[in-house]
Amino acid sequence: MDVIDDVLSENNGHWTFEFDGKVRSVQKSNVPLDTHTAITIQQLTKILFGYRSAASLVEHGKIVGWTSDNVKNLDAITLPQKPILADYF
Repeated sequence: MDVIDDVLSENNGHWTFEFDGKVRSVQKSNVPLDTHTAITIQQLTKILFGYRSAASLVEHGKIVGWTSDNVKNLDAITLPQKPILADYF
């Protein structure tokens, strides 16, 4: 998966997730970044924290160029969660 982060350049690049029901490892590789299929760090955060699924981001045109396998694999390792708005009054 290719990730773009405008704030922390160390996050930019191609990342490999290995999993078998749960994530076993995440490693940055030397594969060149493909900006056409890359997602932003904000989109990845939404997916990993369960706020949005990869499928919904693809459906709404926020992620382009992904195969159905890309979407299924990423959605398989995340659990949809109801977002919580915490107020600090």
